[in-house]
Amino acid sequence: MILGHHAIKNGYHDKSIIIEPYSEKMIGPNSYDVILGRNFKRVECNSNSPFEYYIDPKLPQQYTEYKDMDSVTILPGELWIAHTVEKIGSTKFVPMLEGRSSIGRMGLFVHVAAGFGDVGFVNQWTLEFASVKPIRVYSGMRIAQVFFHTMTDNDVQYSGRYVGQTGAQESRFAL
Repeated sequence: MILGHHAIKNGYHDKSIIIEPYSEKMIGPNSYDVILGRNFKRVECNSNSPFEYYIDPKLPQQYTEYKDMDSVTILPGELWIAHTVEKIGSTKFVPMLEGRSSIGRMGLFVHVAAGFGDVGFVNQWTLEFASVKPIRVYSGMRIAQVFFHTMTDNDVQYSGRYVGQTGAQESRFAL
């Protein structure tokens, strides 16, 4: 079951949902809108050869970092990571992040695949951007929404490799 407006608001007040900074105007009918932060990283390929232009998960990933930016332009074929302003999650509910429909209708994928958060994951969220057409994104814009699912039990809390993350976090993939 997905939490509605009042359940999200009540969860914030009883501290089962953590949102910092919090604004009641960001609560929708069944989600909380999150804001795009100011730091971005463009994912680079592991090879400069046009015949071997790929990302290899066995190799350390390469990034070009852009700090304290007002905006960046995402081009088709590029992969960028960014972050939410909010530290958001729950020790009781399962948080999930989705792009806002108004952003999706402009051809921007806000999270390529990592929209699921574990119970106990309470951090800024890293966003993975890919676009169909060139698109400019602005720090401070409403970029995505987090919604919360109930679960049958919550006796195990997240303790993975992204605990305590802030800002756009690079992949910590390990084979």
